[in-house]
Formats: sequence, structure tokens, C-alpha cells
Amino acid sequence: MTIAWAMAEVGLAGTVPPTWWASSPGSSGQFSSRDRTAPKWGSRPRRSQAESVALAELPTVVVQQAPWASPGAGPAGPRQPRALTPCSPTSAADVPKALVLLDPPWASVLKDDHVTLKCQGLHPAGDNTTQWLHNGSLLSSQAPAYTITAARAEDGGEYRCQTGLSSLSDPVQLHVHLGWLVLQAPRWVFQEGEPIQLRCHSWKNNKLHKVTYLQNGRGLRYFHQNSDLHIPEATRNHSGSYFCRGLIGHHNMSSETVTITVQGPANPVISSSVLPWHQIAFCLVMGLLLAADTGLYFSVQRDLRSSQRARKEHTLGWSLGSQDK
Repeated sequence: MTIAWAMAEVGLAGTVPPTWWASSPGSSGQFSSRDRTAPKWGSRPRRSQAESVALAELPTVVVQQAPWASPGAGPAGPRQPRALTPCSPTSAADVPKALVLLDPPWASVLKDDHVTLKCQGLHPAGDNTTQWLHNGSLLSSQAPAYTITAARAEDGGEYRCQTGLSSLSDPVQLHVHLGWLVLQAPRWVFQEGEPIQLRCHSWKNNKLHKVTYLQNGRGLRYFHQNSDLHIPEATRNHSGSYFCRGLIGHHNMSSETVTITVQGPANPVISSSVLPWHQIAFCLVMGLLLAADTGLYFSVQRDLRSSQRARKEHTLGWSLGSQDK
């Protein structure tokens, strides 16, 4: 039986480079370099009944086509990029998550604002393919950055991304508002000690002046010319409802109200070197108990030795008295 016929039996005809084919073997069973009348691609050579019986006795061979195997392509040929899906096998526990960043960093924007979402994640060499999801639907863009040139209401929602060597990112929310003013912040939940930056943004950057930031309905800060409000270190007292208002021309405008939440630190630590009073009292009590216990121990030991000494003296005196009798 020829190797070419066996390969044709397992379905390799048409996938092996033509230089691998040769004519029928000679009496030695080896292919002759002088005979190159190879069968056409996809054809099966005719064989005798004896050869058919021999083929039937051969073990079954399963051949898997290599990813690069195609007519005219070898091992060094181009590979097709891996198709990315939300349930990609790269989402193993040891694979880092991708990260979606907003540029500018505001979670709320106005209609017609320019927004760029950037995906930070690991890529295979020479492959920057990035998958974007908007409200769970796959976007056509495969670039590392997704740009919204003029935001519309339907552009709002949840965005996620994934790269070739990173798992699916956590969702990032983008809110698109219709109005003259919007109060912007990078996010709405902060930890104690983190800085907070608020911005009173006008539609199409119309000039805004006499700006007031309000917390829980009370004025927090006033700027004659529009400026961002910076809170260096957030505390629980900074939680609440916020909005801003100002003048565009001679018209008084206000933003919608947003809620900011300041949470306690995830792992609270005692930053002061001075211990709390209850810890000091506990240490003092333990020290006194240890001192009293130590004194009692030595007192008992001393009494025990005295008792043993007196017993020995009594025993010795009794023995001497018995001998005198």
C-alpha cells in the first residue's frame, strides 16, 4: 500500500503540500524521485482487491489539521486571530481583568459631549484586537479605544472590554444627560480619605459664571468664575445629595441632583501611636495580676521550704529521742 493512498483514506488529500505526493511505489516499496505523476488533488488512486483488504486491516488513524494548515500555507504562514467571546477561555482565575477607563474621566456627560473609552489589558504580540460590549451587545469596533464623538442618549449604559490575554473587565457606567448643566464626578462611591473632584459642566462648554456647589440643599462653595470643587480627604460627612447652579448669560441654570456615598476604609488601621484607654487599662490590670501571681508563687515556695525544714528537724529530733531510750 502506498503512503499517498493511506493519506487519501484518512482525508488528507487536498491538505498536504504537492511535494509530498509521488507515484505508485516500486517493488521495494519506496517512492522513486524520477516518477512524479502524482494524482490530482482530492482524487483517490485505483487499487486492487488485495490492497483493499490490506487497507481494511490497518488501524484507524485520526489526523487533526493544524491551525495553519491550508493549501499553499506552511508552519510559518499567517495565523488567524483568535475569536474573542464574552465567555472566552482566557477568563481563568490566573488571567488579569481588563480595565475600562473614561477620558475625560467623568461618569456623567451631556448630549453632544466627546467621550473616549480606553481598554487597558494584555495583548498577544502584534495583535491589539479588543472586544467591546455595550449593555451586553458586541460592538463592531475592535480598537483599544472606543470613541463617541457626539454623545446621544442611547450611548449611555454599561461598557465592558476584553483583550486577547485579559479576561472580561468589570462594567463601567456612562450616563448621558439632556440639559444645560450636569454635575460631574469620576464615580459616585468613595472611600474615607480619598479625594473627591466635582465639576459643574455646561452644554457645549457655554461660559458659566457665579457657580455654587450645594450639598443637601445648602451652599458648599461659591466661585465667581466656574471652577472645579476639590475635597482633599473624604469623610462620612461628605455623603449626601449634590447639585450645582450658575449663570449662562443672564439665565440661572441648575444641574440634576446626584448622590455621593463615602464608605469606611476596607481595612481600618489605627494610625495613631497612642493606644486607646481601654487597651491601656487592660495592660495595667494584666501587669498587676502578673506581679501578684509572681509574689504569691514565691511566698508559697518559701512557706513550703520552711515547712519541709521543720518536718525534717522534727523527724530528726524524734529519732534521737528514740535512740536515747
